[in-house]
Amino acid sequence: MKHLFVSAVVFLALMATPVAVRAEAPDIGVVDVNYIMSESEAAKSLQKQIKEKSEAFQTEFSKFERELKDMEAALGKAKADKVSEEEFKKKRTEFEKKLSDTQALYQKRRQGLEKAKVEAFRALSEAIVKETEKIAAEKGIELVLTKANVVIGSKEMDLTQPVFEAVNANLKDVKLKVSTN
Repeated sequence: MKHLFVSAVVFLALMATPVAVRAEAPDIGVVDVNYIMSESEAAKSLQKQIKEKSEAFQTEFSKFERELKDMEAALGKAKADKVSEEEFKKKRTEFEKKLSDTQALYQKRRQGLEKAKVEAFRALSEAIVKETEKIAAEKGIELVLTKANVVIGSKEMDLTQPVFEAVNANLKDVKLKVSTN
């Protein structure tokens, strides 16, 4: 009988072990990164700077476009007025050089703006990650997902508002640093 009792205790202990060893599921949080990347103070400041810089480039290149059209019209007039072949070639070469220089400058400025945008949004993204890490640590959350990757989740998992507030408190502005060289 004693042997049966010991066997039963060992059997029960073995059956209970998987339940005791099983780890608790990690606490999970969710952050709407897209919302913060578009609605935070720094994001809105950045969007405004991008718009202003784009408009300034557009104004500058509209001026170049007018100059090129004037040069092209002068070239057409020179041909109609039957200027010397040498004079016409000189004007055409000037026009082609101006056109080429303007296109190169446009590409350089456009690439500079794109690079500046990428760097500025990277700085904002890094700030979001930093604030998310702090809040997750404070709340004992082990895993944080972006809202775009979550189909269903409880409101208690949503860390968007505290992260949004922390980003606004600690990063009011991101400067758009466009290289003009």
